[in-house]
Amino acid sequence: MKHQYISLNQIDTAHFSTCDGCETPCCDGKRFSFIPLILEDFDEVYQNFAIVLAKISNQWRFLMLLSKDDKSGCEYFKEGKCTIYDTRPPGCKLYPFSPFNDDILLDTSCPAVNDTEQGDFLASTEQINNNFYHDRLNDFNDKRKNTEYILTLCTQSEDDVSSLGIFNNIELFKYSGSSEELLRQPWMKMHIDSLKKL
Repeated sequence: MKHQYISLNQIDTAHFSTCDGCETPCCDGKRFSFIPLILEDFDEVYQNFAIVLAKISNQWRFLMLLSKDDKSGCEYFKEGKCTIYDTRPPGCKLYPFSPFNDDILLDTSCPAVNDTEQGDFLASTEQINNNFYHDRLNDFNDKRKNTEYILTLCTQSEDDVSSLGIFNNIELFKYSGSSEELLRQPWMKMHIDSLKKL
């Protein structure tokens, strides 16, 4: 399935039918291994997934390692069900939505998304169904910029990061700097603690 994201500004009304019986493997974690994170995501992620750093297109990012390889998929997806559904990561809770800078995108390739009023109201230009809404969407662009600023502090020199190895053709890193100010931050402690999942 190829994703087709469009801005909520481009839709009138969208509905969501059901995931029951759908054979699209949205949740198995085999189509992508990493989910981009903002600092506010760490608290909902670090106990179940490793939080790592990676340099992608010459830009440092925090990523959640969803799957260690393309074949195994998400370890919490078993027998067609998410075994941590109530505590799943924000990126999973939000789907079929995805924030992008100042915009919110909707994946119209999801078989349950439709504009024929089949199922429950999902979204319009002005509103998102509360069942799909997450605080992550509030002021997302400001949160993203703050995360990027923190990433510059974490990666000021090569000595500040150390390699964890290559996963799915991307080299992953952990913070290994000595800044006491950074090491005292709760999100940094979550990053370090999460590495036990590797």
